Amino acid sequence: MFNPPVTAQVIAIAPEVGLRFHFIRNAPGGLWIGPSINAAYIAGTNPPRAFGFGFGAAVGYNFIFSHFVLQLGVGGAVLDYGEGFVWSPHFRVGLGVAF
Repeated sequence: MFNPPVTAQVIAIAPEVGLRFHFIRNAPGGLWIGPSINAAYIAGTNPPRAFGFGFGAAVGYNFIFSHFVLQLGVGGAVLDYGEGFVWSPHFRVGLGVAF
């Protein structure tokens, strides 16, 4: 099902859209879990095709300090950029402001 990593040299621009479901506290603080999807434009010296896709999920916790939010999370995604499915683990660190 999963192939070895892509051997072609490619550059992919892959915006991601996801949801966050918050538990324990009201958003934006506390534990969250959420799915995500992405679509990619692939360019390079030998791209297998011009478009790809992926989907995944993540879990994390948002810490609130005054109006600042620190997000820590882990997750993963399955990506297909033309050479079959590839597993991609993600570590998420974010800093934001909540009003």
